[in-house]
Amino acid sequence: MVEGTAEALNPEQKITQYSLTQWGHRDGLPSTAIYAVAQTPDGFLWLGTSDGLIRFDGLRFVQVSLSNAGDVAFGRVQALKMDRPGAIWIGTESGSLVRMKDSSMKMVMLHAPIVAIGENADSSIEVETSDRLLRLDPSSMEIKSKDGDPVPENPDSNRAPPSSGRSREGAASVCPQCASLGIPSSLLRRENLDWSQIHKAISDHDGNVWIATRESGLFRVARPGGSSSAAPKIDRLSTNDGLSSDSVWDVFEDREHNLWVATQNGLNRLRDDKFSIVTRRTGLLSNDISSLVAVKSGVFAGSNFGLNRVTTTHSETVLHGSIFSLAGASDGSLFFATSLGLSQLKDGKARLLPLGVDVTHITVLLQGSSDELWFYDQDKGLYRWREGHTAIRVIDPSLTNKSISLMVADSGGRVWLGLTTGGIVLYDGVGFRTFTEADNLPGGLLHSISAGSDRGVWIASERGLALFTGDRVVSWSRKNGLPGNRVLWAVPTPAGRLWVGYNIGIASMRIEDLLHAESDAHFLVPYDFYDDGDGLKANPEQRGSTPVAVAPDGRIWLTTSEGLATIDPAHLRKNLLPPPVRILQLTADDAEVALKNSITLPPHTHRVEINYSGLSLTDSRKVSFRYRLLGFDPQWSQASTRRFSTYTNLPPGSYHFEVIAANEDGIWNETPDRLAFTLAPAVYQTKWFFALCILALLLAGIFLVRLRVRSAADRLRLGFEERLDERVRVAQDLHDNLLQEVMGISLQLEIADELTPPQAAGKPILRRALQLSESTLTHGRGALTTLRSTALTGQDIRQALTLAATPFSEERRRVVEYNIHGTELPMGAGVAEEIVQIGREALRNALQHTEGTVHVDIHYAPSRFRLVIDDEGKGISSPVLESGVPGHFGLRGMRERAARIASTLTIQPMARGGTHVQLSVPARMAYSGFNTTSGLWTRLMTRWTGRKRPATEASPDE
Repeated sequence: MVEGTAEALNPEQKITQYSLTQWGHRDGLPSTAIYAVAQTPDGFLWLGTSDGLIRFDGLRFVQVSLSNAGDVAFGRVQALKMDRPGAIWIGTESGSLVRMKDSSMKMVMLHAPIVAIGENADSSIEVETSDRLLRLDPSSMEIKSKDGDPVPENPDSNRAPPSSGRSREGAASVCPQCASLGIPSSLLRRENLDWSQIHKAISDHDGNVWIATRESGLFRVARPGGSSSAAPKIDRLSTNDGLSSDSVWDVFEDREHNLWVATQNGLNRLRDDKFSIVTRRTGLLSNDISSLVAVKSGVFAGSNFGLNRVTTTHSETVLHGSIFSLAGASDGSLFFATSLGLSQLKDGKARLLPLGVDVTHITVLLQGSSDELWFYDQDKGLYRWREGHTAIRVIDPSLTNKSISLMVADSGGRVWLGLTTGGIVLYDGVGFRTFTEADNLPGGLLHSISAGSDRGVWIASERGLALFTGDRVVSWSRKNGLPGNRVLWAVPTPAGRLWVGYNIGIASMRIEDLLHAESDAHFLVPYDFYDDGDGLKANPEQRGSTPVAVAPDGRIWLTTSEGLATIDPAHLRKNLLPPPVRILQLTADDAEVALKNSITLPPHTHRVEINYSGLSLTDSRKVSFRYRLLGFDPQWSQASTRRFSTYTNLPPGSYHFEVIAANEDGIWNETPDRLAFTLAPAVYQTKWFFALCILALLLAGIFLVRLRVRSAADRLRLGFEERLDERVRVAQDLHDNLLQEVMGISLQLEIADELTPPQAAGKPILRRALQLSESTLTHGRGALTTLRSTALTGQDIRQALTLAATPFSEERRRVVEYNIHGTELPMGAGVAEEIVQIGREALRNALQHTEGTVHVDIHYAPSRFRLVIDDEGKGISSPVLESGVPGHFGLRGMRERAARIASTLTIQPMARGGTHVQLSVPARMAYSGFNTTSGLWTRLMTRWTGRKRPATEASPDE
């Protein structure tokens, strides 16, 4: 239990002035017959009732099962006791004794109704049943010693029975604790209270003794005052005072010093509030107070029934008769108006004042700093009067046809007049000045005007609060953070705070904060608010011109709908005990989840709700909470009185919920209650599923890229097929026309050669022409063969390259070395032609620029075809490699041809000298009959089975 301080019940107040709150069936209490009350260290209040055990957090009652099975067979609980380790012992009428701590529970049967439970100095538990006393071990619950005889009529006074005063019928003296608490039997006899009527007697934190009786209600024996010889003062609280029943079974003081009274007809709480209430119960002539004023001799309240002098504990009647208005005099006396006129109460004597005018209905009174008395008669108007003179009528255009409801004098001697129309008239000793809404007054009906010590004047009206600072009017309303717009009154205090009356309660705020809000439109004024939870039992109400008064001791007195209320701003009773906070329930999609160490919520949980409670029993409605969900909330939430938090559509993960609470006076508990839970992910929310999705996207991307490449290759192949058709047409034309004509020319040249004598001068020329025609015919037939071919072998490529070296000398042609590597695969004619053309250009460049050997290597591989030509020359320079030789386009043509067949052409100088040229052609482009439709599965199965495919079944990846 968190230690702290909280004030106990004030013994100076009457028992009927304490705040009394009741709970019954309509408040959710399952059974109103309550026999025992206890409080556990976590702050919960436990009630033993005729229908079992009840747990109470100040707002909600929860029935608690007394078995681990969780059944609802409750039965009557007659005794409760919390031991020092913090366990609660429960005794039932059926003889069940239960020890409960946290969520663990242990039970033993004693086979007799349990009347009371106590704890001895050695921590053993003493149980009183209907016929014996038993002592039990607190851990094992085994009976340590047993008295088989009935409970004695006169028990040893040194050992109080655990009932703490619970009596038996016919017993002569069964309340030993009464004597130990200093309550003599003579005092009880004086109150006609027999020992047999006493159920319980306790002493509270402040030294008062409380006695619960069988049929006479609750008694308080107040702590003696200064003299110990003074007779104890005893008060009684009964059903006539609001107690739920005169049959009181138990009385209990909680950790905050509230007093709980368990009766036959409900639960009651007594507490000492911030407000003291004065009503007809404490001597007021009437609860309808029309005027209120504070002077040096005290606080006076006027009504239609007379005049009272009031204190926090009682009211004294000064005179009878209807009082219209009151005002304080500068000499400490009191002015009051009746139907007879204006009178003065001084030194306990009243006299009628000689005003010199006939006025019988004075509703507003004021004595200014110049000892001049101002008064307003509803029938005759406004007057000024000084002792020894005749009252003078005050006439001014600003007051013509106007009714005055308020008058006040400020510290500078100026007189402020409040009009029923909502305007204000200021008399500064020279003339009158009128203020309206045009001067920034809030507007609406004017309720009160109060003067401060700094010449400032506070104005309370129907539409807000205003301050006249000396040269202008500043106003505030709900938009500045105030509790409301309808302000009944406002009074400043020397501590720099302003107390403001509303019909729903009283607010206290710093004047400094109000001025800050006037300059900063976004600043909301912080304030403390007091209402019925603080003892203000009735609503503040204005019935006359003076609804509030500040006494010389600083107390604020105010009129309410039922009597008077008073509060002391300098000595507010403050609850300094921070409330424990407990998480009570976790629901996932409206299904309750058991609170345990490891909580895992199922996937697809959309709504998580966490219920909690702050255990401050003084005013549970004002307990505020702040919470956060670690892993989701970036910071603590704003303070709120809501007792649950809801989260929707949380992502999967581990979370830690924390909540803290503050009591009604804003004292926060710094130790949060925590709840950890994990929201399990759905299959599609797991990391491995995310990884598979990424992998699938990557594979899809690869597939799309390969598909695009394959599509480009197919388009290229279609182009090659078109070129092949063109080659066929060209081959036909070459065969049918050109070669036939060249053949005819060759035959004619042979005939001419035969007919020409050897010694003829043209014989060599003719023979040379014949050789050229034969060569042309040979080349034409080779070209025709190439054009007609659908597939080329390595030998075809070698032959084509050999022909490219024909223009060079025999010696240069011999330095070319040809090598074929790998198993030959048929080459597609269109691609092979591009390969041959690239090879021819590379070979001619090598023969032209080198004196050494030229190596031509043809590589066949399942994945690609490579043609490599290396020479032993000087190499190729970087400028030539990048831009070529001006006027020559061999290198550019080679690169363009390589691009057309989606191949890679590498031309680079070698470290040892010479140039390296390599053409790499993908298998799907190079080889004839390559299967473009074979998929990954086919290739994998082929590799798995080890089946060797023919060249025509090569896959794109090979």
